[in-house]
Amino acid sequence: MVELEVKLLRSGEANIARLERIVDGFCREQALSITMKTTLSKYPGSIHWHIRSRSARGTLELTLWPQRGRAWFSMQDGRKGEWVMITAHRMKQTMEAL
Repeated sequence: MVELEVKLLRSGEANIARLERIVDGFCREQALSITMKTTLSKYPGSIHWHIRSRSARGTLELTLWPQRGRAWFSMQDGRKGEWVMITAHRMKQTMEAL
């Protein structure tokens, strides 16, 4: 598994809501599908997305854990796709610009 950490400069509920809107908007703009949005039991209170391309294989996973002020992308070995980490880096830049 490969992970890519996002450096969050701000915390708080308003910023978390803004990050959620950024993720949703980025996915719409890039024609990506959010196939799952849930909480991971390993990270209580987290928001976890599975993001897929409509035209290529692979799944990008993003976890936002507000209680720890953390966000990270992950690519599981069985869910690889060429677009996955390229997209993660682009979305990371957008999220860090807050």
